[in-house]
Amino acid sequence: MRFSKEKENEIKSMVRLLLVRQPNLSMLQVQDALAKQGLVFDRNYIGRVVKKIHDERSHRIDNQSLAREIAKFEDLYEALAHELWIMILDKTLKASERNGAIRTLIDAHKSIFDKKFDAGIFEKQLGKLKVEETLSPEDEAIIKKAIDYATGRAKQFRDRETS
Repeated sequence: MRFSKEKENEIKSMVRLLLVRQPNLSMLQVQDALAKQGLVFDRNYIGRVVKKIHDERSHRIDNQSLAREIAKFEDLYEALAHELWIMILDKTLKASERNGAIRTLIDAHKSIFDKKFDAGIFEKQLGKLKVEETLSPEDEAIIKKAIDYATGRAKQFRDRETS
């Protein structure tokens, strides 16, 4: 059977409602329940509709799991970033140790960005990034501090060379 998209969505909604009320219904039971409402469909068609509903549920669960894992990784990054900033601002450490902390901080942030991009949170459009989420003010401040620190260090080295 062929139906318009709107009619297919309407049928899927009715089947979904039946499955919400009674999750263990078989295809034949769904077919019978719809027939009682005056809607007669082929069992193969009902089977395809039920399969689509189950596939949609699985996809939603996968997306929720992915979002949860990305959130855990972001929490780890936040804890790591705090420790790295302590190292970066510690004047008693060698410059190489502080530079290593800066590189680690940048690499961790890049890793989060890559994971979000791979997960579809960012969408590439004609060479531009469409950002679905914005950085928190804390993240923006951290990045600004890292850039200021890095550019300040570069300026110090240029000033030494010209002196």
